[in-house]
Amino acid sequence: MVLGTAACGPSLPPVPDGVSTISGYAEHLRDTGFSGAFLVDHPAGTESHALGLADREAGTGNEVSTVFDIGSIAKSFTAAAVLHLVDDGLLELGTSLGELLADVPADKREITVRQLLEHTSGCASTTTPRATSNR
Repeated sequence: MVLGTAACGPSLPPVPDGVSTISGYAEHLRDTGFSGAFLVDHPAGTESHALGLADREAGTGNEVSTVFDIGSIAKSFTAAAVLHLVDDGLLELGTSLGELLADVPADKREITVRQLLEHTSGCASTTTPRATSNR
């Protein structure tokens, strides 16, 4: 099971015929010019690989610890984790931030988990110039 990937450029190519190991696939990726990192969890353990360049201009190579700008993909993983908590009965979509966190500003206490997942909470964007530091 691939737990995570991060890449600069095109997505991971399919596994070619004749490649039967994760290390073999990593070699294939290196040969295709792939830059990124991936982590695989399998019965024998966990493997991680970093390939290519993190900074093409500086010639800096990727490492397993390289931080990638993954855009909005984290939102999907967060939503899946929250919905698992809902399915397990540990959280309700109607629960407010005020019920979950003690230090929530008064004007944000009534925002619900559902509103956060649907991006309808009214919270300012944190990635645009319009975002404020009063979040």
